[in-house]
Amino acid sequence: MFGLMRWKTDYEQQGLALYQACLDSATDSALYKAHGLPDTFTGRFDVLTLHISMVTYRMKDMDQGEKTAQAMFDVTFAACDQMLREMGIGDMGVPKHMKKMMTAFHGRMDGYFKAFEDGKQKSLADAVMRNVYATVPDASDAQAKKFAKAVTSAMTHLGTQADDDIAAGRAEFQWS
Repeated sequence: MFGLMRWKTDYEQQGLALYQACLDSATDSALYKAHGLPDTFTGRFDVLTLHISMVTYRMKDMDQGEKTAQAMFDVTFAACDQMLREMGIGDMGVPKHMKKMMTAFHGRMDGYFKAFEDGKQKSLADAVMRNVYATVPDASDAQAKKFAKAVTSAMTHLGTQADDDIAAGRAEFQWS
């Protein structure tokens, strides 16, 4: 898997497992069909960023959650680097693309964290509209609200999972 098996420490292995759980859910075609998500490179990056934000937010108060979240971030961007190279981006262009992706990732994650903290569906729907549906010309507020409710449901399900399971990289997403 992307040559990422080099990750050896417990945190790195947990980060890899969490990344894979996020990636599996973020690339589920049923999720895209159910919510009209943009099935494009940018759309998938945005949906993956949302998943990683959800898991990172879930881990914020866990023992060693910060270290595991950092490992997940490291694995995520090692995979992005590998993917860019496989797409034919040369050695000179990868750093520029990675910088853009990291800036976008952090901005989106910050927006999601603010919406999660706020706890209001409108805040989350606004964040989803601004990020996930940004490239969908006919996206509606109703569509964003529906997906925001699904995100809240998935967050609630993540909250019911044991800290040890999350820390071990066993995050499950349940979309409604």
